[in-house]
Amino acid sequence: MKRRTAALFAALCALGFADSWKAPQARIFASANGQYAIKVVPPPGKFEGKARAVLFSLEAGGKEARLWSADLVNIPATVWVSDTGRAVGLDTYGRVGYSHAVVVYGDIGEAKADYKLEELLTPHEIRDVPTSVSSRWWSESRTLSHEPDGEWTRTQVGATQVNRPGQDILRIGLKSGPDILIDLESGKASRAP
Repeated sequence: MKRRTAALFAALCALGFADSWKAPQARIFASANGQYAIKVVPPPGKFEGKARAVLFSLEAGGKEARLWSADLVNIPATVWVSDTGRAVGLDTYGRVGYSHAVVVYGDIGEAKADYKLEELLTPHEIRDVPTSVSSRWWSESRTLSHEPDGEWTRTQVGATQVNRPGQDILRIGLKSGPDILIDLESGKASRAP
């Protein structure tokens, strides 16, 4: 009996660690410069479906100006907002590291690009990602960066943006492997040299 229990325990450990998620709640994510923010409202009590989002900016005197309102492709685990007012959904709440690992939203809230983790990382990189029952925690080893006005800056979620004439790039730094570069205008993903 002890051998069966030990074998069962070993098998469960090999599958990944257990995790639990509270029901998703409405949240606000802001840009590092505080000029843009997105309010994300998931369907009540549901882990699946589409969240509703409103991206807004602050005008003089603190008045909110709505830039767009749209249904997102999922309920994002987090949303990164650039200092130029671009929104990027990162992962799906309750199921990190699978579909919708990175979703780039356009000027009216449309999904310009929607990447599964397999489209961003190599099979070897994915094998090295810590895994739980629900998720592949690639974000545990991820840093984000965006460079406005030619200087690298880090946001509250470790994000940095590069903004050069004709370019607006989100750089996703990984512990292993080359960084992922996301063109925020086109949504195109590439790997840094």
